[in-house]
Amino acid sequence: MKNREGEQTHSKTDSSNDLKVEEREAARLESTMQNIADCLIDRYTEDKIPACADLHQSLQTFLTYNLRRKTISTTKKSFVQGQSLLETPEGCFYDMLQNAYELLKQYCSFDLPELNSCEYTILNGPAFIFLFHPALGPLYSIIGQKLRKGRLFQHSELQLDIAEIDCMELHVEGSLKITAEDVMGNRTEEGLIQYNAQGGKCVLRRVKVINRGIDRQATSCYWKNEIARHELCEILIHGNGEFIAEDVTLQGNWMIEVEKGFRVRAVNQNETVLFVKEKIDAPSWGWNYSISDGRIVLNK
Repeated sequence: MKNREGEQTHSKTDSSNDLKVEEREAARLESTMQNIADCLIDRYTEDKIPACADLHQSLQTFLTYNLRRKTISTTKKSFVQGQSLLETPEGCFYDMLQNAYELLKQYCSFDLPELNSCEYTILNGPAFIFLFHPALGPLYSIIGQKLRKGRLFQHSELQLDIAEIDCMELHVEGSLKITAEDVMGNRTEEGLIQYNAQGGKCVLRRVKVINRGIDRQATSCYWKNEIARHELCEILIHGNGEFIAEDVTLQGNWMIEVEKGFRVRAVNQNETVLFVKEKIDAPSWGWNYSISDGRIVLNK
């Protein structure tokens, strides 16, 4: 089952058919979609057919209009120099970069380097990389409440394999990767996910990450996430561990590992970053979801 970002629909009124067109947030849920579509049928007997002018008000089905790259981007063939990039892994990855640019720029208020053309990106590498776990949102409006303001410098990289993050004014000049071992909850002995609040958590406030990042002279396959780096700041959170950093600069090559059942705080002391380890018995925070004016609102 796949859940794809829908975002706000962008369409125009078709006055000839008197259609009612609204701008709303929508998502695409795909699970044996054809079978679902076959069941979305309205039937009327001859004496109960509504007036033609009001027909669209009675229908249970609807249409959404969106950019193709935000709805579907498939990989069906290998890339060949000089041929179309459509349906190639490289073209699909570029679609992801375009979506990431829109997400970070419009919803998260990030400063970003401008994207180059797809052909230039394939030959020279992306201007930046942003990859994230679907549970971070998946709606852009939700991600925009978890990531608030920041900056990715030219050729920088941000990967968030985590759902529970509270990030504000993050500056990345290089490579930062945050991984929660349990993204959506802990696992049973059989390896099944139990959806609960026992997943890894991270808080970053006014944090700067500075390192040499991606080795642009080495060979990397970006769409496979096989990336050669000079340096990387990596935060690995096991189980229900928590990592908190405020007003610190993480410079150089870091591997920060948080054990299950512990909270690690990064603090400044005499111009040095220290890591304070604390035992925890239960999660210290989490996101509460509520509906307000038709939108999902997060409160910590």
